[in-house]
Amino acid sequence: MRYPKKEKHTSAGYGYLHAGIQDTPGTNSILFYAPVLFQRMGFGGNASLYALSLTNAVLVVASTLLSIGTVGRLGGRDLLISGGFVM
Repeated sequence: MRYPKKEKHTSAGYGYLHAGIQDTPGTNSILFYAPVLFQRMGFGGNASLYALSLTNAVLVVASTLLSIGTVGRLGGRDLLISGGFVM
């Protein structure tokens, strides 16, 4: 039986590590549990879904503004180079 080369194992490991690190901020957890939390706070069924979409919109806008501010302050080139080293 032939096994893949070690380089393929290393790149697959980095891919799994990168996917795991992306899930650590908890945005998925917030969006998954948000309807339950809003229902427990007293919102009705449809109102909790509207509140979920509003929460998602706020998260997207806030993260976009944060990203734009960071790139503007630190510079896109420096962030690209440092991101390449981290990956």
